[in-house]
Amino acid sequence: MKVRIIMVSKQAMVLIMLLVIGIILTSIFFSFTKTPQDLSSLPTSSSVGNDKVLKKDLNGDGQEDILYITTKNNKYYMQVNSNNKSFFLEPNKKLNTVGTYSNFWPMGITLLDLSRDRIPEILVQASQDNVPIQHIFKWETDSFKDIFSSTNNVFGVIDSKNNKTPKLVSMTIKNGALNVQQYMIIGDELKNCTYENYPILGLENVMLFIDLIESTGEIEKLYDIFKSSLSQDELSILWKLGKTDYMFEFQDAFFQDTKWDKNGKTEEIQWILNFKKALIHEKDSPSQIKIQITLGAEGDMFKIGVIKLEKAK
Repeated sequence: MKVRIIMVSKQAMVLIMLLVIGIILTSIFFSFTKTPQDLSSLPTSSSVGNDKVLKKDLNGDGQEDILYITTKNNKYYMQVNSNNKSFFLEPNKKLNTVGTYSNFWPMGITLLDLSRDRIPEILVQASQDNVPIQHIFKWETDSFKDIFSSTNNVFGVIDSKNNKTPKLVSMTIKNGALNVQQYMIIGDELKNCTYENYPILGLENVMLFIDLIESTGEIEKLYDIFKSSLSQDELSILWKLGKTDYMFEFQDAFFQDTKWDKNGKTEEIQWILNFKKALIHEKDSPSQIKIQITLGAEGDMFKIGVIKLEKAK
């Protein structure tokens, strides 16, 4: 067998080396010129089982950090590793827990820049002893601070990414009753702005939708809460839940506006609703289902135009 030896001239070798060096330098340039806004402009939402790792710039230095969520004796613990340093996310003494693990009510994490400082806040939703738990952790100079905690079951953000200051909503929806608080993060301070009473578009229709899911037996009559454009395939999800065999209990939810017109006026709002699912007549291990709905304007109301069902991970 003859072996061919390909000879490359010195000039060709120099050109190849210059090309490789150029590619490497270009990659390094784009890596270092990527701004914190590039890393944190989009929200990150995730369900957490026993353990979870999320990667995102959490302190605004332009470098990817690692958020570790682990459990010990079914209790959640959270830690951020950044630049060879570890930061334990310690809940405040007022609500000294970030929740316990449950296969039918796992923790939910949302990373979203509420203060418009290009650093995402960490929104935590979990439970302990079937009581909902909420926390917000914010990076402040050299550590993460728990700036908000409550036992409400709904987190939401109004004006999440338009040209207005984001408003945080924390509220409780239970048995048709409603308790709403609203806040804004100004600098490092969380300010209560409930007195402004910012409208939560379509909220009444969301509550009626929750009522439909929690009602026992098959659905016989629908409320006028759905857009005419909603497909029959998506609407049929309501009859595929097996409501004659299973009962559903609302646990918690997260919502935010996702589309605006050129003036920053909200056009669409997305909700993620979590329900406990359990057999009616038998004792078994309950599970959780997630229902995602999107509301948009129809006439002078915000109605449900999209329904998606997914099993919680």
